This record gives sequence, structure tokens and C-alpha cells, in this order.
Amino acid sequence: LNKSLIACSVLIALNLEALNEFKIAVTGKWQGHTNGPFQITLDDLNQMKKNFDDAKVDGVIDLDHVTVLKGTGEAYGWIKELEVRGEELFAKVEWLEHGKTLIKEKKYKYISPVLQPNTIEQSSGANIGWTIHSAALTNRPFLEELGELVVNNNQIQTQGENGMTPEEK
Repeated sequence: LNKSLIACSVLIALNLEALNEFKIAVTGKWQGHTNGPFQITLDDLNQMKKNFDDAKVDGVIDLDHVTVLKGTGEAYGWIKELEVRGEELFAKVEWLEHGKTLIKEKKYKYISPVLQPNTIEQSSGANIGWTIHSAALTNRPFLEELGELVVNNNQIQTQGENGMTPEEK
């Protein structure tokens, strides 16, 4: 009996350490994107979460948007869950070692989501609205409001303009 309790405790600790979270989208208006101006509302964030929850695959985190540019690319992490908190959308992520290393060594400091406002669902052909296609480790993010990825207590989180993670606030 004691061995199973210890095994369960270890498994829970590993799962908590494996999943990190950071801000992946916020509400607002942007005028200067190369694809034109856009706006994200709270309803859009909720739609992104619902569409992610309905998807059958995890979201990939690649390097410098290679998945968008080439159709596929090596994963540096996997988005496992989305959560809306106020006017922000947070991603819970399982990082792969080489992804964590790039952030810890500050070779890459930012996350850049690929947000699609008019996603066509594959099987039905219906427009399901806003989705997160993928996200990329990058050093030139468009959404500067997301902040910098930092390692805090062995967790990768976003640090906002005031230099604090959500936990520190």
C-alpha cells in the first residue's frame, strides 16, 4: 500500500513539473499586422479555448513559425490545455528538453501564437471561427503584450511589463 502511494505522489510531481503555463493571447486591437488590422475580444478567447478543447490533437510549439512557413516542423513543446482568465488566454504546455534549453539559455525569449479568425473545420467544412493554429519560440513577436518567457522555480512562464509573473503578483 505504501509503495502505491509513493508512486502516485511521484507521478503527480512529474506531471506538475512537466506542464508550464504562459499567456498566449490577450484582448485588444492591433492596426499594424502584415495581414491587416484585427481585434480579439473575450468572446474570441473563449472561442479559441472551445475550438482547442474540441480538437483531437495538441497544439505544436515550433521555432520561428516553421509550421506555418513550411507546413510542418519540429516540436519544441506541446500545448495541452487553454484557460481564459479575465481578458487573457493562458496555455498549459509540455515542453520538450530542447525547447526548455533554448528558453533557459535565453536563445529565445518570446512566444508568438498563430491565431486564425476564420478556421474551416476539416470534416464538416464549417467556419468555426477563432483557433490557435500553433505557436512559435521567437525573438520578434508581434503581440508584445504577451511578455517574455522566463524560467521561474523550474517553470516557464510569461513575465509582463512590470517584470513579474502571475504567480509573483
